[in-house]
Amino acid sequence: MAERVWAAGPKIEGVWGPGHGWTMAMPAFSSLGNLISQMKDRNLKGIVSRLGIVAHGDSPGLIQLTGDFIPGFKDLTVSNLSHYASDLKELRLYLEPAGWLMFFSCIAGSGQQGDRLLSALSRLLPGRTIVGFTTYGWAPTLLGGAKIPAGDVYDAGYDQRSKRVDQKGKKPMTEWYKTAKWAKNGWIIRQPRDELDYYQNRLPEKRCGSIFCLGHKASGDMCDPYKRDPEREYIHFFGLLAMPVPKGRSYVRTRGGPTRKPGASGRPPAPTQKGMRGGARKGR
Repeated sequence: MAERVWAAGPKIEGVWGPGHGWTMAMPAFSSLGNLISQMKDRNLKGIVSRLGIVAHGDSPGLIQLTGDFIPGFKDLTVSNLSHYASDLKELRLYLEPAGWLMFFSCIAGSGQQGDRLLSALSRLLPGRTIVGFTTYGWAPTLLGGAKIPAGDVYDAGYDQRSKRVDQKGKKPMTEWYKTAKWAKNGWIIRQPRDELDYYQNRLPEKRCGSIFCLGHKASGDMCDPYKRDPEREYIHFFGLLAMPVPKGRSYVRTRGGPTRKPGASGRPPAPTQKGMRGGARKGR
């Protein structure tokens, strides 16, 4: 049976329990290697369909996966991928062939740096979908010893000065959230809504940043790889596995533009972030 595993990274305060469809919540890990050891102890090899990692980001293309108390620690970036090469190779053994690796990390997926990091990780983990976000987020704090339901991460906006939103009645961020960016087999396959304008003003035929985008009728349309017949055909053309239609979502065409082969050009600029340290914010 497939497991949906939630894991809290270094410097993340709180103790999570299963919730929001996540079947297992791991204890806080000190490094990616330590997380893999915990999954090994739980006999999770080859059965993880979703691995959600909550870790600090706070910079485009950067995920803090190692505690600074470990000598020689390095953040996960494109330039430091060699530092994580052996761990990522082993991580492949725990994710299903078409599994998902999701980083709930502030702005780690944004801009050019986010594109490069997610794309590089997806090349090292072929067949898996890698997800990052382009906004800052809030993770609830631990209150009175009660566990926090896994997946409780909420959007906080585009800079660290954003006020914490009222979580009551709001759904946690997921891979379908408007600022979620997906990469698979080296390509960006889902472009966040906040980066669409850059692409659609620059590229012809109202294209967005997805390699499979064929164009949109309206500039605000999302390019959703699950909903376009041509995209699924081109996925097969590239020799990749077709992506399943999620439960509760219909398989229909979008309002799309012209039919032509996909291509990729242009990158979004890295957004200017005005951050603020300290205070009561518990970021991702």
